Amino acid sequence: MAQQTVTRPRRQAWAIGALLAVFVLLSLSYNAVQPLFEAPDEGDHFAYADYLARERRLPDLAHDLAVSHEIIQPPLYYAAVALLIGPFDRSNLADISRLNPDWFDKDVNANHRSVANQYIHTAAETFPYQGAARAVHVARLFSTLLGALTVLLVYATARMLADVAQPADGAGLLPFLAAALTALNPKFIHVSSIVSNDIAITFAATLACWWMVRIVIDVPSPLSIFRSRASFLLLGIMVGIAVLSKVTGLALLVPAGLLVVYKARQSPAAVRFRDALLSGLLMAAGLALVAGPWLIYNAVHYGNPLAWSQVQAANQTLLRQPPLNLPQLIGAMPEVLVSYWGVIGIELRYPPWVDWVFAVGLVAAVLGVVRLAYRAWRRRATEAALRYPLFAALSILLVWELALFISYAAWLRDYVGTENSRLILPGVALVVIAVAAGWLALLPAKARTVVAALACAGMALLSAATPFALIQPAFAAPAYLTDAQRAALPGQSGVSFGGKIRLQHAQIDSRSVQPGRAVAVSVYWGAQQPLRQSYHAILSARDAQGNLIGRLEAIPFNGRFDTQRWAVGRIFRDDYQLPIDATAQRGIATVQIAVRGVYEKPPLLPVDGSGSGQFTIGEIKVLGPLQPVAAPQYTFDAVFAGAGARLIELQGFDAATRNGRLSLALHWLCLQPPNRDYTLFVHVLDRNGKIIAQQDAQPVNGAYPTSMWDAQEQVIDRRTIAIPGSAASLRLGWYASGTGVRLQALKPDGSRWADDAVTIPLPQADAP
Repeated sequence: MAQQTVTRPRRQAWAIGALLAVFVLLSLSYNAVQPLFEAPDEGDHFAYADYLARERRLPDLAHDLAVSHEIIQPPLYYAAVALLIGPFDRSNLADISRLNPDWFDKDVNANHRSVANQYIHTAAETFPYQGAARAVHVARLFSTLLGALTVLLVYATARMLADVAQPADGAGLLPFLAAALTALNPKFIHVSSIVSNDIAITFAATLACWWMVRIVIDVPSPLSIFRSRASFLLLGIMVGIAVLSKVTGLALLVPAGLLVVYKARQSPAAVRFRDALLSGLLMAAGLALVAGPWLIYNAVHYGNPLAWSQVQAANQTLLRQPPLNLPQLIGAMPEVLVSYWGVIGIELRYPPWVDWVFAVGLVAAVLGVVRLAYRAWRRRATEAALRYPLFAALSILLVWELALFISYAAWLRDYVGTENSRLILPGVALVVIAVAAGWLALLPAKARTVVAALACAGMALLSAATPFALIQPAFAAPAYLTDAQRAALPGQSGVSFGGKIRLQHAQIDSRSVQPGRAVAVSVYWGAQQPLRQSYHAILSARDAQGNLIGRLEAIPFNGRFDTQRWAVGRIFRDDYQLPIDATAQRGIATVQIAVRGVYEKPPLLPVDGSGSGQFTIGEIKVLGPLQPVAAPQYTFDAVFAGAGARLIELQGFDAATRNGRLSLALHWLCLQPPNRDYTLFVHVLDRNGKIIAQQDAQPVNGAYPTSMWDAQEQVIDRRTIAIPGSAASLRLGWYASGTGVRLQALKPDGSRWADDAVTIPLPQADAP
């Protein structure tokens, strides 16, 4: 028995140690892969810490907002980061923190998903880190330390609750599972690997919650201060740390006040008020000791302990007009829920199936908690004495969660861009403990360890894959073509846009597109000179009548490679999806590309030597519905075949001559789509069969080549030919462009026309 008593804590220590090691390794991978300042407000958070390191004083909230809008935050986290980064050279901070105007351009990035990078990234950020980049990564390590301590506190809190709950179902596994649900949550790892005070308030709040649970349960300790009334002084200090981390920490006063009342009720009735007053005063003293100087400073300088007017002024641009109403708040909850494990960084999302897996797990946890509550209700009479501290501790955590959520809902109601669970992560302890307890309550005893291990393994795999499968691709720059790859491109001459951007080659990657779908277009281009601004690619599609049926304006390389980063003389491949209007009619569309400069006048760069700002890439067939075609004026039956396949049928023609000109409309039926372009020749013959006029052209003046035709499609090819008065008949046929080889011309009985050319009579000329 003694051996088991020693072995279990030792095994638990090894397990939590291994979990912390995995957490740190995962955080380091996020730290390395996450581009600098691309996490929510990370650039502003670091700028605040840099200011403190340089100036060694608090910023003036009325005049220093240009430094960072985060200077309205309490200073504790930033002061700690300032101490860490102070020794590092940060003289190039301005160079690596240049904002990308494309990210703020609503024309191309209205939803903040079309352009990923808020900042213009350079080689100064790459490993081995130097200058300010090194300081940022060191600051991120401090966040990882706070994250690791939070995981440990979650474990300690859950262990205290599990010890009280014994022998409740699965209580022994609860502490590690709760800690694992924290440490292996991709969202928590991400917040723990960036520069942000969100992890500071999460740590501080979890520390205070752990201490409150310890006070409720009255954990034995050799140090008397942990069991005396002085524990409320320590609680006040912890609340003060939370307040100095983020103003959200003030909500901890609600559960802390409840704790004061709870402990006072355990005293004799005669001294309850005195005990409550003394405990409250001690807690207030601890809070004042830590947070008092900052609150007084604000009151003196800004007339309010929280400098609330300055906070509102700094966030004025984010103010909702009007604020969300209750139905809208409820409607925002699914987004908040999904962001508890996903929405890494800014709008980086997992595939929907990942969210569904987590949602199912959450539903299972809720059902498990309901089951636990029902069991507790049924056993309340016999186990009230044992479970009262447990229920009291859970009530304290629940009150904190509610106070946190109410304060968050008020912020969400008034400010845009706040639909993110990082703002409620300070309540992580109760969430993960409830989820772990719910899962364990639903599982049979023999399956708990296996299922918990599988769940942890799945979360670990997702978290390990996230930096490389989600974050890195979102910011990845293209690889430049090698000399051999560049030499293999067709059209080596290319074109130049304004002498600044060279389009080496462009191609449409399919021959047809359905209305409402997108055309894949590949572009190979690069900079001819250093580009000092961002240029946009504009792709367009126009039908045969010149109507615009598709347009796309985008930042190159799917919003990840703005032109200011392009290396001079290098070429890369850039892929686009050009949407085609759902109402586009069937026919050939011309696809063009242009380059727009935000500050250029005129905005489109000219295609050198053309006098136009548009370069034609090629043509695409829009597969709208087949349109009925009127019957020909004169019927005729001939079939043209090649390689044993019947390809094109001549059904008839319309013809009229006036003033020496022949208006001819040939009615064709595509029997089988030709795999190449064929040219139609039309010979005008006199009565002796001599050629007196000729016209060779692809259908519809070259606008509708045969390679674009579809089976059972009717095509009318209209032509106007000048003919002499001696014209008596026409002879026509098809030949392959480039080789001159004719298609076989077949009569209705299957025999071939002479020279594979069909002869048709000309109608008499109309009266003048």
